[in-house]
Amino acid sequence: MIPDRISDVIKENQILRNEIRVAREAAEITAHLVVKQFQETERILRRFQQSNAQRKAVLDAATQIAIIATDSQGLITVFNTGAENLLGYRAEEIIGKETPLLFHTDDELQETAGTLREICNKPVAGVDIFLETARQWPSLQREWTYVRNNGAQFPVEMSINLLREQDYAISGMMFIAMDISAKKMSEQACHESEQKYRALFDSNPNPIFVLDPETLKILDVNPMALEAYEYRREELVGLSFASLGDMKENDEHFSMIRKKQYHEGVKSLKVRQFKKGGKPFYVNFRTCPMEYHGREAAILTVDDITEMLEKDALLIQAGKMTILGEMSAGVAHELNQPLNAIRVGNEFLKVMAEKDRQIPLDELKLVADEVTAQVDRAAAIINRLKAFGRKAECEKEPVDINVPVNGVLGMIGSQLALENITVTLELEKNLPPVIAHENRMEQVLFNLITNARDAIGDKRDCSMSPYVGNINIRSYRDGDMVAVEITDTGVGMSQDVQERIFEPFFTTKEVGKGMGLGLSIIYGIIRDYGGRIEVQSKEGAGSVFTFFFPVEGAQVET
Repeated sequence: MIPDRISDVIKENQILRNEIRVAREAAEITAHLVVKQFQETERILRRFQQSNAQRKAVLDAATQIAIIATDSQGLITVFNTGAENLLGYRAEEIIGKETPLLFHTDDELQETAGTLREICNKPVAGVDIFLETARQWPSLQREWTYVRNNGAQFPVEMSINLLREQDYAISGMMFIAMDISAKKMSEQACHESEQKYRALFDSNPNPIFVLDPETLKILDVNPMALEAYEYRREELVGLSFASLGDMKENDEHFSMIRKKQYHEGVKSLKVRQFKKGGKPFYVNFRTCPMEYHGREAAILTVDDITEMLEKDALLIQAGKMTILGEMSAGVAHELNQPLNAIRVGNEFLKVMAEKDRQIPLDELKLVADEVTAQVDRAAAIINRLKAFGRKAECEKEPVDINVPVNGVLGMIGSQLALENITVTLELEKNLPPVIAHENRMEQVLFNLITNARDAIGDKRDCSMSPYVGNINIRSYRDGDMVAVEITDTGVGMSQDVQERIFEPFFTTKEVGKGMGLGLSIIYGIIRDYGGRIEVQSKEGAGSVFTFFFPVEGAQVET
C-alpha cells in the first residue's frame, strides 16, 4: 500500500509542477503583454501630446490670423495667439465661456440675420447666424467687422467652416479671420489717387491719349481729345493712334515706345494729324510710360500748334514782303534790261515799217527770237518773285541747297554789281538734298546776303577811298549736314553785338532802316529744319555766317 501511496504523491507533485510552470509562463506572457500594452499606450499618448503641441504651435504661429473654434453649442474651444492679438482678449478669458457673438456688432448681426431669414424662410438668431452662414456659403471669405475688447472696430476677411464627426454630425465651427485695415486703407488711397488722376486727366486743357505700348491702340482719352479730333469716345477707344495722322506705326517715335526706350519721354514736333472729317492740323506730342489699371501703358499728350504755326507763317510772310520791298530797285533794274531789248527790237520793226522797207526773213526771225527770249527772261524774273513771295506750304520737300543760292543771286545779283560788290561762288556739286521749303531757304539767304551788303556799305561810308566789297558764298557737306558759308568784307561786329544779333528787335541800323527781326526770323527757320547757324566776326575785318541743315534721312535733333 505504501508504494502505491508514494506513487500517487509523485504523480500529484508532477502535476503540481506542471501547473506551476504553466502559471509562471502565463504570468510571464501576461506581464509581457501588459508591459507592451503600457508601452503602446504611452507611445500613443506621447504622439497625441506631440500632435496636440504641434497643433497648438501651428495655431499660435499664426499671429496675424485669428483662428477660433467652437463646440456644437457655440462655446469657444480654440482661441489662438492671432485671435488674442487681433481682439485683445486672453484665451483663458474666452475658452469655454463665450461665443463668437462677442466680437461682432449688433447691426451687422441683425443685417446678416435678415438676409438668412429670406433665404431659409425662418428666423435666425444668436450663434445660429454663424451656423447658417457656414451652411449657405461654406468656406466663403467675406468682409465682417470685428470689435476689440476696447470697443474699437476694424474690418476683417473671415470664413466660417463647419466641423463634423465621422458620422457627419456637426461638432462645432471654425472661424478664420484676417485684419484687412491696411488693405482697406491702401484701397482707399488708391481710389483717391485714381480720382485725382481722373480729375487731372479730364480737366487737362490738352488732348491726352492712353495707349497700349505694343499695339498703339487707344485705351482711354480725355474730353479735350474728343473735342480736338471731333470723334466720339467709342470711336477712338480701340483705334490705333497711328491712324490719326501722317506718322506710321514703324515711325521712330512709336518704335521707341514698343522697345520701352522712352523712360524719360519721347517727343515729336510739328506732326500733321487729321480730325474726323479729314481736316488737317498740326501738333507736338510727348509720350511717357505710366501704369493704367494695373497694366503698362503709354500716356501721350498733344499740343495743338496750328495757330502758332499760322502766326509764324504770317511773320515770315511779312518778312518776305519787306524783302521784296528792299529788292524793288534791283528787280526794276533786272526787268529794265529785257524791256529795253524788247523796245529796241520793236523800234527797229517800227522804223522799217514807216520807211516801207522789206525786212529780210532772217533778220525778222532774229528780232522775233530776241523779243521772245527777253519776254521769257522778264517772265522768269516775275515768276521767281512770285515764288519767293508765295506763302510756304506746311509740307517740307527735298531741296538742293545750291538752287536757292542761285535763285537769290538771280534776283539781286545785278543790284549788288551796281553797288560795286563782287560775288564769288564756291558751290559743291551733287550735294545731298535737305528737307525744307525752297522759298524759305531763299529768305534765309537773302537776309544774310543783304546784311553782308549793308555791312560792306557801312565800311565804304567810313573809308576815304573807293572801296570794292566782296561776298563769298560757299556750299559743302559736313558729315550728315549740308552747310552754306557767307563771308563778307564788311565792317564786322563786336563780341557784344554777336551775342545779341538773333534777339528779336535787336538792330544796329539807324531808326527807320530796320526793325531787328530779320536774323531772328531766319534763326527760327533754320531751327525749324533741325539746323543751326554760327557766326564769326571781327570789327573792321568782316563776318562769316555759316548755317547747317541735316541731309535728307539724317536724324534731326529738335
